[in-house]
Amino acid sequence: MSRDDKKRRHEAKRKAKRDLNRRKQSISPFKRLVDAPGEIEYWMSETLGAIGQMQIFAYKRAAGLTGVACFLIDRGVVGLKDAFTRMNIGREEFDNILKRSEDNDISINRVAVEDVRRAVAGGIRWAHQNGMRLPREWVKTASLIGGVGDWASADVSNFVMEFAGHPEDLRQRLIGESFDSYIRRPDVRIIFSNAAPYMDQRTGEYAPSSDFEFDDDVDEEKEDLESIVDESLDSDLEELSARVVPIALGLAEETVEWLLAHKRTPSPELPEAWQSILLATLFSETALRDAPWSRVAELGGQLIGTFAESVEEEHRAEYEQAVEQAREYLEADPEIMKLAAEKYGLATRSDGGIQET
Repeated sequence: MSRDDKKRRHEAKRKAKRDLNRRKQSISPFKRLVDAPGEIEYWMSETLGAIGQMQIFAYKRAAGLTGVACFLIDRGVVGLKDAFTRMNIGREEFDNILKRSEDNDISINRVAVEDVRRAVAGGIRWAHQNGMRLPREWVKTASLIGGVGDWASADVSNFVMEFAGHPEDLRQRLIGESFDSYIRRPDVRIIFSNAAPYMDQRTGEYAPSSDFEFDDDVDEEKEDLESIVDESLDSDLEELSARVVPIALGLAEETVEWLLAHKRTPSPELPEAWQSILLATLFSETALRDAPWSRVAELGGQLIGTFAESVEEEHRAEYEQAVEQAREYLEADPEIMKLAAEKYGLATRSDGGIQET
């Protein structure tokens, strides 16, 4: 082996080691949300018997982050039909998700985490028992509810030996038996409908549509937002930083007074937290000037998560607590940021945001 080949091989090994260490040190925002102590609520529909499907949502807010875990359970042989997560879901957006279900005559009720775990565990066992493919992200999604425990012994008394849906859905889900063999089984009632929506297991997308999903363009918009961040973030943040420092300091002082009035201890990182929130808002508005405020806010939430990752490890927990305190103060009085922005020469949007003048 030549000296150059040895050199390239050693360099490849060193690079692989660096990449491994980088991956070990990198903690995703979702993992931070799972691990952080915070508020979490659980919602579940009572429709498994009525329409054959059940919707479950777990919404958590912690460490300056928000996210929701979503499960769809089918009482037929499919069992756990879908499981996925979404980050940066604000309170208003989550309430709209619940309202959308209510508008579709699906009553959603607040439940305990034990109810959710039992239902999901039953769906997992029933799917496994009937040779069905489980959703790709079910383990990750279930981590937000603390896992499901021993699903192999879960109660499956509410499930039935039936498949109702698109034939392609059954074809893609089956892993324990061939499609042709399965549809001839006398112990399974088959009700096919070519009009029924189903999730393409290869892409994770629904075809042709589904009530149990977020906006149709969410994945495409997510890619667009990530592209915007990659291309523009570094060049614009330095210029915007100088403009938000005095506003951040003023808002931090107000937040300290509000927290003390509620007998709570303010975080010393409040000025930095408010600076991050303002920077994220201004940068998002600059990058998505003609977009609806909801999309601007979505990018802002992603940017705040990005800022948190750049904070030194020993200060990150305190910083994330400060972001959470700042957001609580903002939720208590949504007008405070606009008033502070106007005081220091920034314009306000009619739909709730702030922008450069």
